[in-house]
Amino acid sequence: MNTLQEIFNTIDSRILDFDFSKLFDLSYLTQSQPDTFSYSGWVLLFVLINIIVIGVVYVLLKKRVIEIAGKRRIIIKKFLKINMIIIVVWMFFIFFRFQGFMYLSMRIWQLLLLIAYLVVNSIALVRYFRSNSVSLQKTSNEKGVNYYQDYLPKKNRKRKR
Repeated sequence: MNTLQEIFNTIDSRILDFDFSKLFDLSYLTQSQPDTFSYSGWVLLFVLINIIVIGVVYVLLKKRVIEIAGKRRIIIKKFLKINMIIIVVWMFFIFFRFQGFMYLSMRIWQLLLLIAYLVVNSIALVRYFRSNSVSLQKTSNEKGVNYYQDYLPKKNRKRKR
């Protein structure tokens, strides 16, 4: 329990310590083996929460608990898969960062993956809200035509002799 409190205390102490001045410094972003990873707790927490959210939404769509029909359902499923791919790649780069692999632990990879994640989700939101929702309407013809019988094999009738 103490270790969990310590983790959240270190995360809370760095909430307001964002420094955007080094964000545009290319030499800072492309160091082959950077020393520290000051926001590692935040990034790991963000990635794990996204994995949980993506999994829950995917299962709810699969079990049809969430009633979304038509093109919107296809858009959501497609972008959930793309988000999952981005998150898994991000997890690999977090691992590389913690292990200190040369060139794979550069800060620019974290920034590029964050930008890719935000771009993909903004495109998903735009496409979702631009698509027309499918509304279930009653058909004018209440009695449907049954074409099923046309495709069944014909019965062999015995001939009279």
